[in-house]
Amino acid sequence: MEQYRLFHRVEQLTLNSLQIEGLASSYDPWRDPVPLTTAEGRAVAHQALTEAQRLAATAPSDTEALRQLGRAALLAGQPDIAVAAFSQAVAQRSDSPLIWFELGMAYEQLAPAHVVEALTFDQPDKTRWEWLPSPPTQQDWSLPVTTTEPSDWWLPPEPITRTVFANEQLTLRITLPAQPVVLSFWMGTPTAQPATYRVMLDGEVAGTFELAAPEQGWQHGYIDLAPWAGQTVIITLQTSPTTAGWGDLRLIDQAALACIRHDCLQRAAAAWRQGGFTAADFLHRGTVAFRQKQYDEALRWYGRVAMMGGDTTSTRWYTRYLITNERELLDQSVASDQGWINSELRLRAWLRWATLLHEERRFAEVEQGLQHLIVTTPDINPSTTRLWSDVYRLLALSLWGQNRAAEAIPYAAKAVEIDERSTWAHIHYGKILYIADPNQAYLTEQAFAKALALDPHPAIWRNLIGFWRWVKEPERAAALCRQAQQQGLVEEVQQECTK
Repeated sequence: MEQYRLFHRVEQLTLNSLQIEGLASSYDPWRDPVPLTTAEGRAVAHQALTEAQRLAATAPSDTEALRQLGRAALLAGQPDIAVAAFSQAVAQRSDSPLIWFELGMAYEQLAPAHVVEALTFDQPDKTRWEWLPSPPTQQDWSLPVTTTEPSDWWLPPEPITRTVFANEQLTLRITLPAQPVVLSFWMGTPTAQPATYRVMLDGEVAGTFELAAPEQGWQHGYIDLAPWAGQTVIITLQTSPTTAGWGDLRLIDQAALACIRHDCLQRAAAAWRQGGFTAADFLHRGTVAFRQKQYDEALRWYGRVAMMGGDTTSTRWYTRYLITNERELLDQSVASDQGWINSELRLRAWLRWATLLHEERRFAEVEQGLQHLIVTTPDINPSTTRLWSDVYRLLALSLWGQNRAAEAIPYAAKAVEIDERSTWAHIHYGKILYIADPNQAYLTEQAFAKALALDPHPAIWRNLIGFWRWVKEPERAAALCRQAQQQGLVEEVQQECTK
């Protein structure tokens, strides 16, 4: 009876904590039990954790009790407890995809969400070291995972592959960021020989590490570079014997250290693969969340796709832009231009980027970007015709903005051809025709008439009347004014018609 009471007590407290945060109205085993943020929610989560620990102690062979403990620990911000709980649970039920998924989540949460995102964006071999005198040769080594504390945590059965620099001495120069960072590396040798690793900064020994035989596997090491923050330093890496290597050498934030030391992202991905999950599975979950405009959740799934070996680079930059509206994120999504979840999202991002540039009158950049978009997208999906019409229309406007109206005509015509129901495609096609050759005013009037047939809103009438006045065609402006008045839009166009 006590076990039964505790089980339901934990379940109720867990649900209460989620409801306090407004995260769920009912239990969802696939929803991320992310650490709660409000004081009240965390307090209830810690109550659930305490009760779950009592439950697991009374029923250590009960898989569901261990799962309750793991999920309560994640909500309470205690991922280390969760890893141990799910490790025990998966040992009892290795055929459960759900428990493997939960174990992966626990490993993933050993680092804060912003750190996980940074780690999956910033690959170790992308760090820009200034090697002296020249860059060393990179190698890929696959070595097993060395058992670390706590010993009851699950370890992947397969070796982990890392990018390695192997040489007796390596020297590099780097300017450290003002924010304190850690030099992180993995030590390993394929020969299982004893090895000595030494790190020197500006000629002074900063740390020495010994690998004892017969260890044959990755072991983590790091040097706290906080005393040198903001300085340019010379880092010397020495090994003996030369068969020892420096794996995944990188600068990391202090907050990422716990995750890196336990290989949290690699172990998370390995757990998910053990559960039968693929990058495509997580991509689907992310896409569903994105379509529901749950962008934070979508980002978590896209990050997991990256952990599983998939590429969602530009998709993640663009999703972050949608969350924050920070322009540099949009720029980065377009600059990277890889890892889009589908062609429509790529199209939307490029179009938004070009629109902002157009508003800044950076017409040459708009032209170059949209020409690249067109060339690299050979087929137009019927579901995106309106977007493609806007692409060609914006490209035409960029040429007009560079006083190349005659060159703009084919693109403006293409915009109309792609989407004949686009009011602004007809409007801009008509204006560009006139700017290129005022003798084609009758064609401009035809284009304007089609636009008004599609959308007779007063703002459209005012825009077209204003154009004729701008190009000093008062008779054509007056003719449009009379047409608008005949449509009962006397007051709506009065200001434009009496200028």
